[in-house]
Amino acid sequence: MELKNITRYYPKEMPYGQGVQYFQSEDGKDFYESLDKFTKKYKLCTEPDTGIIRSIAEDVSTLYPAGFTVVEVDELPDVVDISGDWLFDGKKVVPRIPTHGEHVEKAGFEKERLMQDATEVIATLQDAADLDIATGHILSRCPHRRRPYL
Repeated sequence: MELKNITRYYPKEMPYGQGVQYFQSEDGKDFYESLDKFTKKYKLCTEPDTGIIRSIAEDVSTLYPAGFTVVEVDELPDVVDISGDWLFDGKKVVPRIPTHGEHVEKAGFEKERLMQDATEVIATLQDAADLDIATGHILSRCPHRRRPYL
């Protein structure tokens, strides 16, 4: 079973009451009326354009399907998660290969994190040196520390 590009809608008759959000697929199938048609073990909310998995459940009624395509599979890899690193290829769940741009972006974030860590360490060492409480060991860890100009 697959429900593609699910959106919210307002049916003429609301069998579950007015306080319930109703959803339908792009071909007009009501989400709640389709629940019993999902028979495989795992149900997935995937991004319609990419297949990236954003939610996983055994009970399809626990998914919030708006903006997603809902699919089902009987098997999942042991390490699957919803971090964006997995996708549904139309038949099964497979690892997603990041784009070059995503690798560059991830490297930029890692560089920024490492720079922040280094800046904190250097600032602590510099403070100790400025307050004349730095030991020789501390000073050796920061050989190129800032020197005040007279």
